[in-house]
Amino acid sequence: MFYRGVSQTHNQPALQGDVHYETAASMVVGMWASTVQPTSDTQTLELDAYLGSRGCLPMTLLLSVTAVHYAYLDTSTWGPKDYDEILASLGYRGLLFATVAWSPNTWRYSISNDASRHSAASYEVATHLPIARDWYLSGGVGYYDLGQFVDPSYWYWNAGVGYGLRHYQMDLSLFRQRCGGETTGLWR
Repeated sequence: MFYRGVSQTHNQPALQGDVHYETAASMVVGMWASTVQPTSDTQTLELDAYLGSRGCLPMTLLLSVTAVHYAYLDTSTWGPKDYDEILASLGYRGLLFATVAWSPNTWRYSISNDASRHSAASYEVATHLPIARDWYLSGGVGYYDLGQFVDPSYWYWNAGVGYGLRHYQMDLSLFRQRCGGETTGLWR
């Protein structure tokens, strides 16, 4: 499992699931869960509760705003800590998406074991292009601004091909992250 270009499972598979309810007024409430492996010998469960709304704008644009609470069960002092995030996304015809996310209390990439938290923001542009019946190309680029920490901000990108049939999809993607002049790559 990858989150903004970084593996949260030390390149191991993750078991994931999502349950949500969407109203006729385009409000959605749900819970997403995934196994995560914050260190090579520690496993835990991430539960993300979310509440959002979306609506159509002129020129076939879709705006969505979502609030998410990320919770980690059974973690050690050095493991992940709960935090919150607000995301706003603008989509064009289901093909091109721009997303901005802001967290007032993120813990990610802190080099201390105390409860230090800072605000963080990410900026992403992504695409999902149909190429043939049920097949698509996907890709995106983003920047994770963690400037209040000890300069761990970084760029990331991904590119892939996938197959979708009704409620199911399968994809093969390459994820890359650029930190401090080095590029790392991971397959999903």
